[in-house]
Amino acid sequence: MRKESNRQVARYEGSANASLDTVARSTQDTASFVVNNLVERKPMPYIIAEPCIDVKDRGCVDVCPVDCIYEGPDHLYIHPEECIDCGACEPECPVTAIFTEEETPEEWTSYIKKNADYFETGEEREVALGRGS
Repeated sequence: MRKESNRQVARYEGSANASLDTVARSTQDTASFVVNNLVERKPMPYIIAEPCIDVKDRGCVDVCPVDCIYEGPDHLYIHPEECIDCGACEPECPVTAIFTEEETPEEWTSYIKKNADYFETGEEREVALGRGS
C-alpha cells in the first residue's frame, strides 16, 4: 500500500511540475506577444532605407550634431532614442535614403522595422566615423 501511495505522489508531483512548466512557457509567450504586438512603439524620427545599402556615404554622419548614426553590416542606421529630430542628415544624403517614418516610401516601409530592430538586439554598436575622420 505504501508503494502505491509513493507512486501516486510521484505521478502527482511530475504532473504538477509539467503544469508549472506549461504555465511558465505560456506566461513567457504572452509577455513576448504583448511586448512585440501590443505595446505601442515610439515612432522613428528618421530611418535609412534601401538606397544606402552598400553605399554608406557618411555625409549624414558629418552633419549629425549628436552622433546618432551607426554603421551596420549593410548600411547606416539612425538610433531612434539618440536622434534629436533636427533633420540635418536628410538633405546631406547623396542617394536620398533618409526619411521620416511618416514619409518613408511604400516600397521601403520594411526598413522602419529593420532600423528599429537593429537597436533592439543588444549587440555592441559603433558610431559611424565621418568622412573627415
